[in-house]
Amino acid sequence: MQKFDVIIVGFGWSAIPLIRELERTGVEFTCISGEGDTVWDALSAAGRLDFDLVSDYQTSFFSFDLVSQYKRDYHPTADEFYAMRQRLQREYGRKVVRDRVIRVDNFADHSLVSTASGNTLKATHVVLATGFQRPISADLEEIDYGVSNRTFVFDTMGDSTNLMISKLAPNNNKIIVRTNGFTPIDKVLAIGPPEQRKIVALSRLEFHNFRYFSHRDFASVSFGPPGGEGDPPFLLADQYPDTVRGNGPQAAGGTGGAGVAGPANGTVITKYWPIDLYSKEFGGNLEDAIARGYLLNDIAMWLWTGQVIVVPKSTPIDLEQKTVNWRGFRRRFDEYIPGGDEHPRLPEITLGGKNPFRYAYRDSFMGVLNPQLNNVYFLGYTRPMIGGSPNISEMQALFIHKMIVQPDFKQRIHGNLKARIAAYNAFYYGNSPPGTRDHVVYYGFYNDELARLMGIDHRPEHIQSLSDMIFYYAFPNDAFKYRIKGEYAVEGMGDLYRRINREYGGFILPMAFFLTGIAEGPSRRSQWQRQTYRHFINDMRYKEPFRSFLERYVQTYRRVTGMAVEGAADPEWDAMAECAAGTRRRLARRVPAPATGKFDEAMQNEIHRLASLLGQGRQALVYTLMQMDAASQKNFEVMLNPPEYDLPFLHP
Repeated sequence: MQKFDVIIVGFGWSAIPLIRELERTGVEFTCISGEGDTVWDALSAAGRLDFDLVSDYQTSFFSFDLVSQYKRDYHPTADEFYAMRQRLQREYGRKVVRDRVIRVDNFADHSLVSTASGNTLKATHVVLATGFQRPISADLEEIDYGVSNRTFVFDTMGDSTNLMISKLAPNNNKIIVRTNGFTPIDKVLAIGPPEQRKIVALSRLEFHNFRYFSHRDFASVSFGPPGGEGDPPFLLADQYPDTVRGNGPQAAGGTGGAGVAGPANGTVITKYWPIDLYSKEFGGNLEDAIARGYLLNDIAMWLWTGQVIVVPKSTPIDLEQKTVNWRGFRRRFDEYIPGGDEHPRLPEITLGGKNPFRYAYRDSFMGVLNPQLNNVYFLGYTRPMIGGSPNISEMQALFIHKMIVQPDFKQRIHGNLKARIAAYNAFYYGNSPPGTRDHVVYYGFYNDELARLMGIDHRPEHIQSLSDMIFYYAFPNDAFKYRIKGEYAVEGMGDLYRRINREYGGFILPMAFFLTGIAEGPSRRSQWQRQTYRHFINDMRYKEPFRSFLERYVQTYRRVTGMAVEGAADPEWDAMAECAAGTRRRLARRVPAPATGKFDEAMQNEIHRLASLLGQGRQALVYTLMQMDAASQKNFEVMLNPPEYDLPFLHP
């Protein structure tokens, strides 16, 4: 029987950073994986890599790849991502054995790994990195986009559904989405003065560590005012209340009444190109953009035009008769996409070769460690709400590597593992029942928590200057932030950080955004945030002026894809769309035209102030504080000793 220190089961994207660290430190390992059995392999084989990622470049690739490949931040196409994936798999696939693991029997000091070919191997450590089984993947591969004037019913909503909608809607297909609500967000923002605005990824303007100042303030400032007929009611959630998800970040301050943290784990966010910024980015050469895979997937715009209707999940549906009954309409449909929840694609696992083990996210510490198993780790079964999965997988890989090579560290984590799990669940889920989306987390929170566990984090007590403070609070918590120095440092990462810092203007804008947001108390903040020129989440004031651009896009899309679509009258659908827009029509008269608001003016003043202070050089923070007003001094002093920095599940 062959014996190994480590056996990795699965050679998907998440396994690569772990393999790199095992090779770097000389740990004996093997990796067992089937041939071309990932979702990305299947999409490539089906010719369906014709879209761009919902995550930006910096969160979609690993630190050690960014150092050598990074040129600028943008949203890569699926083709580019898959090509990078294949290159890294060739580079790190030297020890991959092409076979399929069918069973793992876990014992006190080893595991037995059985394969489909009949082999049994022994390992001290087993890392499961097999990825997810997603019912909707088959639809992504097989759905016929070459149809028009049909009605589709989706019983799911997320990025994959939105991708399919973006290919169906231009061909005059009608879309019904049955859902308990969802959380759509612009995936890009336009920053800077009007004449110099630059389009950047939303994930670059997050400020994750401000949550240590106050989790509730972080949620309300980050995600803006909650939906529900605010004043003025220009948000999607105001005008289309059926889209509101009860536990999303726009609901009740972001926590949904579950745990301490907000946004709550399990919040599934749908990211899209808002039509006004898509027009600015790609309007000059639409044919080329569409051919490369940059599709207009503005779900808010499709709702606005009536091409998509959102109905409650409880809406009656007859799958045999192919009808949906909604508000007195009995609509026949042509295609039904059930969706379904994703689940880890795990082999059979037993305890001692007898008792079956069932993986559940909440039963495992941060999705990685389960107290019932010895030296078995789960890698890649945690998803980000915003940002790319590789960001989280890289941090998990470092965490697992450290437990493999440093027994003392492993013992410290395992010594009170059940207590850690209970504390984590209380913090992020409260008393809510387990759900199928518990594994969806806010990546900046998750990454910093793993970094703190490993001791490779940046800390408030390290802050010596205003530059340090902006780096700690406003620079996003990407994996590479924790690889600038320390035991997992990547050569050249310091230079890359400085390049990215320059690219984003020193991250003054997110710093100013938060400081401006907390300047108003919680009771006034929501109303004040609505006094903005353009809200970054589902601002519906920017839809109507772009109807002509939408028509140009639709005609260009059909030309690029070779579709000839004949117009077909559909009075029933027109009546349904009119009914769905009832709230919007009622509220429209209360929505003023966009104008520069008080929030924008206050934030611009804060940007100028921070830039002026930074322009004085890297002086000690005490001198910077002396130049601030009393309220600002108080906020900065709180940030030096943040009151919510302590997280109970990180305790030894």
